Amino acid sequence: MKLTDIRIGVPMLRIETRVFHATPRKPTAFERVILAVADRFGVDANFNNLPLDRLFIDVLCVVDPTPIVTPTLTELITLDVIRCLSDVESLNTLTLRDIEITERGHRMIAEDMLPAKAMQNDEVFFYDPILQRLLPESQSKAYRPVPPQLSVDVTVFEDVFPEDQIRSKIQGGGYRWFSAASQIEKLESQAVQIYWKDTPSSVELKSGELVIDSIDEGLSSYISSLDCEKAYDRFIAPVFDNHDLQLELFPEIAVDNLNWENFHILPVQRVLFNWPESARVVITNLNHADPSTPDQALPQQAIIIYHDDKDADDIHFEWNENRNGCKLRVKAPAPDPSFLRLTDQHEVRCHRIQATHGGIERQFLVAYQGRISSDDELISNPLRSLSSIFNQKVSQEDLCAAVLWEGESLYMENLLRRLATSNSLLDDLVPAFYSGLADTERVNGTINRNAWDETLFNLLCECINSSEDFELSANEGLLHVLSNYGPYSEKHQSLLLQTLIQKVPLPLNLDELKAIWASFRLLYPGWTSNFPSRLLTQEILKSILESFPKKLDDDLLTEDNGFFRLISSLHQLYEKISKVVGGEGIEGLVGDDDYVALIKAQPQAGLADLAHSWVTEMESLSSALMDYDSILLGTRLELIHSKVTEIGRWSAKLIGALAKNVQSVYVFDTSALIAQPSIVASVCPNELFVVTKRVIDELDDKKLDETLRPSVSEVVRNLRRIKKEQIQFCDGEMSLLPKDYRMKGDNLILSVAVRFRTHKPTLITNDNNLSLKAQAEGIAAMTAGEFEMRIKPKTQHNDQLHRGRPQNPKGNPEGKRSKK
Repeated sequence: MKLTDIRIGVPMLRIETRVFHATPRKPTAFERVILAVADRFGVDANFNNLPLDRLFIDVLCVVDPTPIVTPTLTELITLDVIRCLSDVESLNTLTLRDIEITERGHRMIAEDMLPAKAMQNDEVFFYDPILQRLLPESQSKAYRPVPPQLSVDVTVFEDVFPEDQIRSKIQGGGYRWFSAASQIEKLESQAVQIYWKDTPSSVELKSGELVIDSIDEGLSSYISSLDCEKAYDRFIAPVFDNHDLQLELFPEIAVDNLNWENFHILPVQRVLFNWPESARVVITNLNHADPSTPDQALPQQAIIIYHDDKDADDIHFEWNENRNGCKLRVKAPAPDPSFLRLTDQHEVRCHRIQATHGGIERQFLVAYQGRISSDDELISNPLRSLSSIFNQKVSQEDLCAAVLWEGESLYMENLLRRLATSNSLLDDLVPAFYSGLADTERVNGTINRNAWDETLFNLLCECINSSEDFELSANEGLLHVLSNYGPYSEKHQSLLLQTLIQKVPLPLNLDELKAIWASFRLLYPGWTSNFPSRLLTQEILKSILESFPKKLDDDLLTEDNGFFRLISSLHQLYEKISKVVGGEGIEGLVGDDDYVALIKAQPQAGLADLAHSWVTEMESLSSALMDYDSILLGTRLELIHSKVTEIGRWSAKLIGALAKNVQSVYVFDTSALIAQPSIVASVCPNELFVVTKRVIDELDDKKLDETLRPSVSEVVRNLRRIKKEQIQFCDGEMSLLPKDYRMKGDNLILSVAVRFRTHKPTLITNDNNLSLKAQAEGIAAMTAGEFEMRIKPKTQHNDQLHRGRPQNPKGNPEGKRSKK
């Protein structure tokens, strides 16, 4: 059964090594001669007294041996192959008796090899002293220079130098400076560094025996080979250190009796030296000191310490520097003395366990930790008790500590309950609420501001609705105080203001309405009453319609109020129409002659459009008023509306927009058509030919006259040839003429020209009286002959010129192109 997981540090030796080595070579021919002569004749008395120069000159026939012999002797001495008792530079005195072959030299002669000069190289080797093997450099990267808390005793490996393994590794190859013929003379350790690797291990209880097990079998085997006392002191005792806790204070328990589904065992030090930073509430046991308790509470954490000091206060607060975490020292028994620590997440108990290790009975403490929920009685009961003490003995300033264990929701609900039953004025309730909310945010770290705003506004609405003696002036203080704690969502502001609208006394005039709006805008600067609204009484609406066109106060004009927006739009249209009308304005229009004079005056651009816009806005206003539309009757606005409607009706008698390409409008009299029938055929594409229906009737009558019949036929034939977009048949409108002209039917053609007056028409007539009447009406007139002689549009003139040219150029009767 596993008691706890541990990690044991395994060492690695980083050994910096100096390698002394040499690589043998074959002797040269001259070296062989010198060695052979010295070996063979060096002990022969007949020859060993001969100077070397005589030996080489007389026996070996070398004329000048010094340049060859001296360097060779020097090299052999350097290689420790020979020793020379005299100066090698003086061959005339140096004899074979002075040359001694060393033991190494004899071995080299036998092997026919000579050693090279001695060399040295530094290399680094990584050695695992537990497994007693060299490690490749790639495996060494898992080791670190810092020793872990639990580690193998490395002092036993201080003098370890795996010379044989290093020698074998070098001879195995892989080093550029070492060949197969090289020989290692010796190895020296230059420096040793120790590195560590954490190896996952565990302390287990097997049949009552404490055992250290590891995923590294070599480590497990090594630990089992150690002296049991040393192993216990090094690997087990530090893990289950009691930390001055008295064993007898804690009950003994058999590990087999623990419920492993809910708990897992921990060393006491892992509990006592790891503070639960994520816990909101931490209750410590007064029977022992908790070494990990911070000097001041962490943010958003309450540390509750029970004590039995009779001279202390029932509750003592120690807030941290930001006042968002606190220590509470409570004079009361601990909830459960058997606990080491209790949080809103875990309960941690401590028990004694008895087991053997190395045949010795041992007792030690273990902590076992289990999860609990926030509503578990283990934590909820002491916290409820604490809340009860709070409500009785804690100041408002310290009461916010309850946020940590009651939670934001419960704390704020309790706060609202206290405020609702305190009989405080509403404008006093709001600061108290937001003060508590600010405390909640400071202690809790965050709040759901939108949700609590809604809760507060619902409470305020309930209080307002339940109020019997409602006075708006008293609630202005509430709105002003609320504005200091905004901003609020539009939904919450509208909720409160709609409640106030239902309670406020109805305004009797616009001044009272503006006063109500001003008070509401203390809370919601952009607020406006919708339409319809309880505040907009029929009396107020009627007064606004009666005072039109008096401009509304800017404070009342908003796009959100359909009634005020339409009144404002109508006022703007009224000013534009009045500017066009001039004189006494719209109200100065009385009879038909006034309207005729108005629409015939210059300039008239846009008057009909303005009148049409006015009618549209009035229809929208009537629709918006719904059941209130009767209040329009008899008002000044209705009177103005009737006059603007009349302007629109009279403006409609004038001909409106024509095709964009029309540049000139000509209205033809019967006399002009009969006098010169050809003029009909001369209408250009951008000219409009206007004929009244009266003219058609007159033509029909005149065809009975034999003398006029050919002309009438030609006129009719030419009229039928005109494109439909170039001719317009139009009725007359005698009401547009002065009273003196209306009684005579011959003036109907003149009324048609007046209908086109905005397009500056020209009346084509051979009747001099009619021409004079047209000029009196401001209508241009010309005879049929003058029409024929008019300046025609340039495009038409060019077409006629083109049609008059010969089809083929002169000198080219067949129409062929001349070559350039």
